[in-house]
Amino acid sequence: MPSAGHTWRMPFPGLAEQAAPVREWVSARVREHAADEDLQPDADQLADVVLLAHELFIAVLATRPGKIEMTVSTDGPRVRVYAAGPHPLPLRSRQGIGIVQGLALARGSQDENRTIWAEMRIGVRP
Repeated sequence: MPSAGHTWRMPFPGLAEQAAPVREWVSARVREHAADEDLQPDADQLADVVLLAHELFIAVLATRPGKIEMTVSTDGPRVRVYAAGPHPLPLRSRQGIGIVQGLALARGSQDENRTIWAEMRIGVRP
C-alpha cells in the first residue's frame, strides 16, 4: 500500500497470549506514524485500529499457525493492518470479521486466503 508511507512487519508466535503484544505493537506503530505525519487521531480511532489488528490476529490464530506475521502499512491518514499465517483461513475462523466489517473502510484477503487485511483512516473524521 505505501507509496510514501511506512511499512512495519513483525512475526509473532501463533499463541493466544500474543494478542496483547500484537495490540501494543500495532498501537506503537500507528502512534509513530501519526507523529511523523502530524496526524491527530482521536482515542477512538486508535482503539479501533488496535481492535481491527486484534480481530485479524485472532482469525489467523484459529488456523493454529506456528507464527503470524503482522504488518502495518501507512500512507497519509490511511492505515492498513495485515495478519498472515501459513494456512488458508476457513470460514469458521472468521468469527470476528463482523467487527472488522463494521470498523474498516476496506478489507480483504490475499495469498489464497492466508492473509487478511483491514484499512482505516486516522486523524480525519469520516
